[in-house]
Amino acid sequence: MEKKVIALIRTSTVRQEVESQKQEVLSLIQSDDYTLDEVEIVGGKGASAIKIDEAYQNNMNKVYELIENMPSIEAIYAWSIDRIGRNEEILFRLKNFLAQKKIQLVIKNPSLRLLEDDGTVNAGVELAFSLFATMAKQEMEQRKARFNRAKKRNAEAGKANRGLQIPFGYAINKESYFVINEEEADIIRLIFELHNTGKYSLNKLANELNERGYLHRGKKFKALFLRSVITSTLTTGYSDIYIKRTNWRVRRNYPQIISKEQHDLAVQILKQNQKYSYKGTKHYYFGAKLLYCESCRHYYVTNGREYACLYHKSKLAFEQQGMETCDNNTSMDVNIFDGILWSFAREKYLNFLLKERKATAKNNLKQIAINNQKIDSYKNEIVKFEEKRVKINDDYYDNKITSKEREKYLKLNVGNKEKAENAIAQLENENRQLQFQLETIAGLSDDAVAELALSLFDMDDEKKMFGIVHDYIKRATIHRCETNKKKCYIVNIYFQDGTSETVHYFPHFKKQKTFKREKAIAKLKGVFIDDEGYSYIPCEFPRIERIKGVEGKIKSTQSSSIRIPLYKTGVLKMIPANMVGTDKQ
Repeated sequence: MEKKVIALIRTSTVRQEVESQKQEVLSLIQSDDYTLDEVEIVGGKGASAIKIDEAYQNNMNKVYELIENMPSIEAIYAWSIDRIGRNEEILFRLKNFLAQKKIQLVIKNPSLRLLEDDGTVNAGVELAFSLFATMAKQEMEQRKARFNRAKKRNAEAGKANRGLQIPFGYAINKESYFVINEEEADIIRLIFELHNTGKYSLNKLANELNERGYLHRGKKFKALFLRSVITSTLTTGYSDIYIKRTNWRVRRNYPQIISKEQHDLAVQILKQNQKYSYKGTKHYYFGAKLLYCESCRHYYVTNGREYACLYHKSKLAFEQQGMETCDNNTSMDVNIFDGILWSFAREKYLNFLLKERKATAKNNLKQIAINNQKIDSYKNEIVKFEEKRVKINDDYYDNKITSKEREKYLKLNVGNKEKAENAIAQLENENRQLQFQLETIAGLSDDAVAELALSLFDMDDEKKMFGIVHDYIKRATIHRCETNKKKCYIVNIYFQDGTSETVHYFPHFKKQKTFKREKAIAKLKGVFIDDEGYSYIPCEFPRIERIKGVEGKIKSTQSSSIRIPLYKTGVLKMIPANMVGTDKQ
């Protein structure tokens, strides 16, 4: 059998010399009577043992793969222990693996050989290996601390750290300090000037800039990039950076391009332009302002195909502007997720119609009475304001107050009166809505409710469905995990009434994809049990598929087999959705 050895070569950056390291390791291998044809070289430039990046992991995985697939491997050679790694766990794992396989580990600097001639571990070398592994770990921690201190000093001094993206509007001088790129800075000033007129939405502003021929480093402007420029404090002279994983905080300073007053006004206008729903777009997406990222505490966004965390999806653009980003890369199909939301909201809506009509009527009457009490109180205040107005004028004509004081008191009195009148108008409007709901509930017979329930399965109006979802669902989250070695998404739904539901979604299951997890039950058709003994019960949800080219409409959702409650002759009856509209009811 042909003999083989592995030469493990690694440098963390392209600046470090890899060729001389390689030649020294190969010379050591040849001194042990191996030929170059018997050497498998693993590694190269740009693999960081401190960050344990992808290149480093690929190197180590390649070592284990060669050993498993080539029984002829006799030894691993490395220039030093820290070329293997700087993590104690990784080092000891490799050492124990090689000892078990009786594969020699040879280190050039310091000179170490793990195994004796008989294949046993050299106790002295093992002790030395442990010592150097501990030292490597300490050195790694010290390096990290030094790196972080240096990065913080540079950031606070307005100096760029290696690898940092240069934000739009800036350049780096020979001393690595941020300086203003006047050509790009003029565009930023124009962005704020146009936006602060209040005449432009972000999309219109992007179109305006593009039509004028401006580019963002060779690219056309988009609304998302403009949002990042406007909301970031970077162009006002600073950016607060926080990395949640390492709890690292620093304020990075930049030359100022716009004033704080311009920035504050721009942010205020941006907030005023934000809308709750997706009005103006072709479709209403039910997860808007509901699907919440627990990592960065912001809502997910959608491109019409999937929901994703905005601060992860736009990570590069946000990093360029010194804004916070998110490592949560969990996304989910829009049609699947909206189907889950719609099913639960529909169930809550039906439950309200069937079980809470009397309670709602009682609550509405009570609230109307309270509102009427408030209205009477405000009307009494208005009478007092009128009396006060007369007294102010009398005091003025009696020379008790000056003209300036009269004007001041009358202005204050008029303002208070207007507030009271506005409050009355709001309460009267609320009463009209409550009364309308009362009349609607009173007119709902059991058969009418049943007919309405059935109509929900034919509903194709996205706007109405969106409203029902947001009336009953407060928040939703998704998490990615593995169950029985299968990729799984856990969907948590939190309702306005304080209750919640959990669904497990398995995207790679061929037939049934959605389940509810329960305590172990008897084996039933379609049920599977995980390693922890929990049972997964199938629960089907419709796919909310939008009709292309038709605004605000979806395809039929009758394919769902979720059961809906109906009153028939005073008895609560359950009818599968796939039987709706058939004689089998």
